[in-house]
Amino acid sequence: MKQMAVIVDEQNAKDVNYINMDPGFTGVAFSASCYLVIKGKSQPNGYTEPIIHAKRLEYKVQLGIK
Repeated sequence: MKQMAVIVDEQNAKDVNYINMDPGFTGVAFSASCYLVIKGKSQPNGYTEPIIHAKRLEYKVQLGIK
């Protein structure tokens, strides 16, 4: 997952709004990607929106956004 995160970061290097997953791999984006890979298959009908929604809320809480 970390190797892929580095590749994704490189692919998005020109996007000024993109937040890198590396260094550290401790952010919500990296956590979300891991959750989607690990838990996504077990979601009803492959519906991953609950995971994405929960991680967006987690990110907003970290930023202090309500």
